[in-house]
Amino acid sequence: MVTPEPPVQSRRRSRLLVLLAVGLLAVGAAWWVWGRKAEPSAEPPVASAPDDPELDVALQKARQKVTGEPTSAAAWGEYGSLLLANQFERESDRCFEEAARLDPANPRWPYARARIAVKRDTARAPELLRRTLAVGNGGPFRVHAQLALADLLLEQGKHDEAAALYREVPDADAARARADLGLGQIALAARDFDAAQRHLSRAVADARSARAARALLAELARGRGDEAQAAAHEKAAAAVESAPPWPDPLLEYVVSLQVGQRARLRQAEEFERDGRHAEAAELHLQCLARERTARSLVGAGFNLAQSGSLDRGLALMREGVQKDPSDARNCTRLASVLFAVAELELHRSPGSSRARPWLEEAATHARRAAEAKPDFAPAYLYWGLSYKLLGDPKASVDPLRKGVAVRPDDFEMNLGLGQVLAASGNPAEAERWLRNAREIDPKDPRPERELAAIGKK
Repeated sequence: MVTPEPPVQSRRRSRLLVLLAVGLLAVGAAWWVWGRKAEPSAEPPVASAPDDPELDVALQKARQKVTGEPTSAAAWGEYGSLLLANQFERESDRCFEEAARLDPANPRWPYARARIAVKRDTARAPELLRRTLAVGNGGPFRVHAQLALADLLLEQGKHDEAAALYREVPDADAARARADLGLGQIALAARDFDAAQRHLSRAVADARSARAARALLAELARGRGDEAQAAAHEKAAAAVESAPPWPDPLLEYVVSLQVGQRARLRQAEEFERDGRHAEAAELHLQCLARERTARSLVGAGFNLAQSGSLDRGLALMREGVQKDPSDARNCTRLASVLFAVAELELHRSPGSSRARPWLEEAATHARRAAEAKPDFAPAYLYWGLSYKLLGDPKASVDPLRKGVAVRPDDFEMNLGLGQVLAASGNPAEAERWLRNAREIDPKDPRPERELAAIGKK
């Protein structure tokens, strides 16, 4: 005869069995969810570059890695990064979306999608940036996501939200000036001039925010009724070269993945900046062997001319400008080479007739560049100086006046305008621009010599 268990023990065993069953169900559900998450939701997007075999091979290899490891977020992310580096943005976004699904704890994937959205779909960008900040506190992308989100909110007029994000950026961060620029703009809009002055004075010290900060300081000075200070800031803003980009670890990595033509063009531009013209020309020529684009034609020609192959260089530059005559930068680059050659010829042989056709062609290309892009100051400079060397100072005055209006702090523009006004019989106005030139570069003796010559007359 079996002795029945006491009621208390029976109830305890029943509870244990229930808890065990619940636990097994929970484990099973977790495995089911994980398994579903790990399954690829779609085939990786197809991207091809038939005109660039190197890139095409790289794209195929990256895609094959994804198809071989379809549950690897890293494989999807690498393929997405390669696509983004080579401007397949829609396909790239799809890869990052899948990487985020497979690895939701990694802020890299929503941040990459946000960077694409900032360019292609601004309305979706704030959501993706907030998602970045919500995942692991943003990881290495935290400050970059904060600033990008703050900039978007500022554009939308949501100043309180934007200011809160800007204030969270540490003072020691490399992008702190970007936060000060935003805070200065918000303070200026609220007419809190003291706060605006404080933030913008910090932002103006960073080359990446100097131009925008100067423009806002001019607006601030005007709001205070100080027109002279406003004009000074506007003059300083016009003198600032184009700003370098803000640091971004994702974009810096992506750029390193450029392949084929795009990689060669980037390397060529780096060589040109470093004065390595022969190496830059060779890379552009490699690009030309695949496709004769205006960019590669002018790039190859300019660097060949700089490294001693003038005739071949000019021929390539002319072909590039003819291919895209509306490109102000390329037209001006050709004008600059023609002007430099003519100037050297006149220095070696004053009055040489060989210089005239070069100068006439330089003036034509520079004028076209100015007409295509009226705010492109170098075009006015070569347009005006070419007529000056052609012995027609009156024809030089108008383009140089327009150039000074665009870049009032440009030494050569002020000097040239002063010289041609003096030669045109307008010494009083010439003195103004020559003094400006002397103030811009006190070490250059030319303004002083020109002023002395006017004084003698």
